[in-house]
Amino acid sequence: MRHDETFLAVTSINQFQYHLIVTSVGKVCERNYVAGGIVAGVLQNKPVGDGHATVRMMGRSRVQAGTTAITAGAEITSDASAMAVAVASGDFAIGQAITGVAASGIFEAVLGNAGWKGQ
Repeated sequence: MRHDETFLAVTSINQFQYHLIVTSVGKVCERNYVAGGIVAGVLQNKPVGDGHATVRMMGRSRVQAGTTAITAGAEITSDASAMAVAVASGDFAIGQAITGVAASGIFEAVLGNAGWKGQ
């Protein structure tokens, strides 16, 4: 089952489809800048300006990998560029990779069962 929410983009984030997104009060969102931090989900569309952003918060999603490979089954978190990387101790996990991927590729993940790891 998928769970998507609609937010207003605070800036043009159309080039960040499948990147990890943070939200704040007032139903607004932007791409994540905190490595290992809490994220709301994955941007599904390409909103321009203060357009409507569809954020997948739970369920299967395509996700943009960061600068390292991710193996199938690995828990994932965000790097400081809003791309997915494998979880390290102390990171906030957003989900689990279904498929493996080389650095900078797009892969399939299941979002949910989120939480802090190793704390």
